[in-house]
Amino acid sequence: MKKIILILSCFSILLVNCKSDVKSDAKPNVTSNVIPNQKSDTKPVSKPMATSDVLTGTWKVTDYDSQLQGIPDNVLQSAKNKTLTSSYTFNDDGTFILRSASVPNGNTGNYSYSKEANILELNYFVSGKQTKVIYQLEEVNATTTKWIQDMNQIGKIFITLKKQ
Repeated sequence: MKKIILILSCFSILLVNCKSDVKSDAKPNVTSNVIPNQKSDTKPVSKPMATSDVLTGTWKVTDYDSQLQGIPDNVLQSAKNKTLTSSYTFNDDGTFILRSASVPNGNTGNYSYSKEANILELNYFVSGKQTKVIYQLEEVNATTTKWIQDMNQIGKIFITLKKQ
């Protein structure tokens, strides 16, 4: 049960449009973590490293795949369904909005993009908890970007987005 709770907390970016009664006692990890007891009016701690003109704009999730071990199929399918309703709007000033079908007004936060390392870091709040998610960008061009989220021992998540 604790493993499933840990997995669900790691899916915070994917499940951002769900309100959950599940609480995680898991320690934060590098790729995705929720920092408990943060107030929603607190600003994310990360400052933008550098923004990229290629990321600026609105991106719609068009494909989702995962290679995750130990996660029930119904949880994986739910994460996929929710993720496929998501879009990200990246602004020149290092801010972004993550919208989905169940959170149409979106969650706002800051992002940083390291072009040299192809790393995208998102910092935002979900239900009053600060969330940090790191993606390796496999591909970035004017129309398509492919993100990989390393979930450590659990596996990886692959997301493809198309510019709107």
